[in-house]
Amino acid sequence: MGSFDGLRIGVSGLTAAQRGIEITGQNLANAGTEGYTRRRVEVADVSWGHPTLPSNPTYRPGGIEVEGTSRIRDDIEDRAFRAAATQSGAADVRAEIAARAENILGPLEGGTVDSMGDFFTSFEELALDPSDQTSRQRVLAAAEQLTRSLNDAAQRTQAVRVDIDGRVVQVVNRIDSLGDQIAVVNGHLMQAAVLGEQPLTLLDQRDKLLDELSRLTAVTIRKRDTITDVFVGGMPLVRGTEVDAIQLDSGTPVWASNGRPAVVGGELGALIEARELTLPSIEATLDNVASTLETSVNDTHALGFDLNGLPGGAFFSGSTAETIAVAAGLTPDGIAASSTGNPDDGAHALVLADVGDDTSGGLSVSEELLSLAGQLGSSAAAADEARAPAAEYLERAETRRMETTGVSLDEEMAELIKLQRAYEASARVVSTVDELLDRLINATGRVGL
Repeated sequence: MGSFDGLRIGVSGLTAAQRGIEITGQNLANAGTEGYTRRRVEVADVSWGHPTLPSNPTYRPGGIEVEGTSRIRDDIEDRAFRAAATQSGAADVRAEIAARAENILGPLEGGTVDSMGDFFTSFEELALDPSDQTSRQRVLAAAEQLTRSLNDAAQRTQAVRVDIDGRVVQVVNRIDSLGDQIAVVNGHLMQAAVLGEQPLTLLDQRDKLLDELSRLTAVTIRKRDTITDVFVGGMPLVRGTEVDAIQLDSGTPVWASNGRPAVVGGELGALIEARELTLPSIEATLDNVASTLETSVNDTHALGFDLNGLPGGAFFSGSTAETIAVAAGLTPDGIAASSTGNPDDGAHALVLADVGDDTSGGLSVSEELLSLAGQLGSSAAAADEARAPAAEYLERAETRRMETTGVSLDEEMAELIKLQRAYEASARVVSTVDELLDRLINATGRVGL
C-alpha cells in the first residue's frame, strides 16, 4: 500500500463518518415525527487487493465504503402491531356500541323497565277504589308513559342503526382511499428501484398507511421486492399499482370487481356485526314485548267491564315498539276494572295487574323486558372489559416496535459522539499521511544533488 492509498483510506473514513453524522442528525430532528423510522448508514470494509492477482483483478486499496442507508424495522413486530390494531379497533367499536345499546331502555330509574312496573302497579291501586277518577287517570298516565318509553327505545335503536350505517360508509370510503394511496406509493417505489434510489420516506409513508388500514379491517400484507400487496379476507385490495375497491351493496361491503361479499374485520367488521346481529336482536325483543303487551292486556281488558258497565274495549293499539300506543278514544271511565259490571267492583283490575307476571307463554312480558335490560347491561360490561386487554396488547406491541424503529435521544447522542470521534480519527490519519508525504517530498533532498 502506498502513501496515497493511506490518504484514500482516511478520506473514506471521513466520508463514512460524515454520512453517519448526517443520518444521526436526521434521526434526532425527526424524533417526534409520527411514522418516522430510525435510519442507519450501511457500510462495508474494502478488502485489500493487488491488480496482478487473478482472484482480485480490481485493485482496491482498503478502507470503508458507504453502501447506502436503511431503516431499522422488523417485519415480525409490524405484523404483531397490525394484528393488535385490528383487535383493538374491533374492541373499541363493540364497547362503544354496547354502551349506547345499554341506554336504549333509558336510565335505571324512570326508564322503560320502571314504566312497565308502574303501569301494572297502577291497576293494583285502581282495584282499591275502582270508581276513583284520580286512580283511573293514573292508569292512563302510566300506560302513556309506558308506550312512550317503548317508542323512545325503538327510536334510540333506530338512531344507533343510522349512526352505524353512516360510519360504515365512512370506514369503507377510508379503506378505499388508503388502498389508492398505497398503490400510488407502490408506483413511486417501483420507479425509485429502477433509478437505484432509496426512498426511505416513501417506505415510512407506506407503513403508516398500512398501520391505519389494519385498524379499520383485518389485512394480510405480502411484500414483493420494493412493493407491497394488501389482501382483505383473501381478496386483493392492492396488488402493485392496481386497486380493487370495496363498495356497499344495500349496506353490505362487496368487492367492486365481482360483487362478492368482502370478509372484513377491525372497526368495519365490528360495525357490520352490530348492525346485522346486535341491533336486530334488540329490535326483535322490543317488538315482542310490545306485541305481547298489546295482545295480553287487550284480551284481558275485553273480559272486564268499565265504569258504565260496558265490556272493555281495546286498551292498546300497535304491535311493535315503534307503533304501540294507548288506544284512541280510551277514557278513564272506559277502563274495565270490574269483573261484574258493578262500578265498585275492582276485581278485574287485579286480573289486569297480574298480566305483567303471566308466564303461561314462557317469560312474562315484565320478565322479558327485564331480561333484555340485563343482557344489555352485561353485554356493555363484557365489551368494556374486553376493550382493556385489547388496548393493552396494542400498547405492548407498539412499545416493542418502537424499541426497534423509534428514535432514542440517548442512543442517538451516543452514536453522534462515536461518529465524531471516528471523524477525528480519520482526519488524524489524513493529517499523518500528509505529514509523511511532506517529509518525503520536501525533506529528503533532490535527485542528483
